[in-house]
Amino acid sequence: MGNFLRHTIVYLFSDSVNRVLSLILVFILLKWLTPGQYGEITLFLSYFQLLNVITSLNLYRAVPIYLGNKREKENLGSIFTVISLNVLIIILIFLCISQYINIDSKIMLLLILSSGFYSYWSFYKEILIFEQKSITYAKYFNLSNLILFFSSIGLTYFIYKTHSSENNLGRIYGNISQTIALFFLVLAGIKNFKFGLNIKLIRYFMTLSLPLLLYSGSSVVLSYADRIMIEKITNDLSAVGVYSLSYNLGMFISVLSTAIINNYRVEYFKNVNKNNENINSLIRRVVVLMFFALIIMTVLFPPLLKFSIQMFQLNTGYLKATTATAYVFLGYYYLFLQSIFVMDFYHKESTLKLSLITIVAALINIILNYLLIPKFSFNGAAIATTISYLFLLVVTFFFNNNKLMFERKTLIYVLITVFLSALITLVYTII
Repeated sequence: MGNFLRHTIVYLFSDSVNRVLSLILVFILLKWLTPGQYGEITLFLSYFQLLNVITSLNLYRAVPIYLGNKREKENLGSIFTVISLNVLIIILIFLCISQYINIDSKIMLLLILSSGFYSYWSFYKEILIFEQKSITYAKYFNLSNLILFFSSIGLTYFIYKTHSSENNLGRIYGNISQTIALFFLVLAGIKNFKFGLNIKLIRYFMTLSLPLLLYSGSSVVLSYADRIMIEKITNDLSAVGVYSLSYNLGMFISVLSTAIINNYRVEYFKNVNKNNENINSLIRRVVVLMFFALIIMTVLFPPLLKFSIQMFQLNTGYLKATTATAYVFLGYYYLFLQSIFVMDFYHKESTLKLSLITIVAALINIILNYLLIPKFSFNGAAIATTISYLFLLVVTFFFNNNKLMFERKTLIYVLITVFLSALITLVYTII
């Protein structure tokens, strides 16, 4: 438990620094951006997340399984080679078809390159997490986020003063700066790896990871497609901007959940089928911790948002983000609980089943968005995402092949917090 807490604190500190920097960055950039321009930035960043699924081929998800079987990490150089070749192929395909599609070719090419660089980090960070090198992870991650922070501010301000109609591009250029920095940091960390094309290893990773492309793609739909749908349905980039602010605020709870899950994943693979009592005890503790974090954030963020808008002298239209933020908090809590039960799918290598479950959740999310956005605008998108995450949690547990490992006491903890969190959020948003 001591190691778990130590590494969790490191991840929590690192991700907290990142989230605070991201939030401060948002408020600083909003001084030079209209809600519509900010909405356009978030659309571009949503495309970046979708592209990251394609450029990474989802190969990083097989790292815990591979290393958990006591295999040599140096052989993973072949996977980095595959990622590089895949990015080159995607760039060539895009250059061939760019003239036939109605999209900004320059921006898309930058986003492809950026997602390619980030794919290196997505894979390498899984190695660091599994080896519990939390300090190295924190150093690399925070350095890259400082680069993102200062480059985005500097570039946005420069473009604002020279070409104000394109000052939304400063944040995109900042993203490129961050991913390039991460790319070179990863290269330094894997310099002793065995590069080339180990066909047997590549086939092993492809077998585990490619079915999860559907899972990752569906997960991105759950997390980012709502911004695209708000723009398409309402034709209002300002609504996208307000919703994106609420989502940035709501994701603050993911700082704690990510820190916990990073460590829980390691503990699960070490103890599964050996010491289920320890796993259950750990689950109960982190569920209670996350539940109280959810309640505190739900209560505190509305007044903090109002204070921040006044302090930074922003458009008061951003105050509308309060209700959506509460639903985003709740949705991320359900996603945290789902992350606990999903580990068995990786352990049993049931990646196709997991992908199918997530596809259904993504389809439900799309349907709910079409039904709720016309009536409730961006609040409808937040409600749709929360319901979809709840569905994902329930179905993931139902199809878990190792349900018997979870003690009745553990399941009661989960059920109580699921209902109480929903009730508190509903009462708070209605009042």
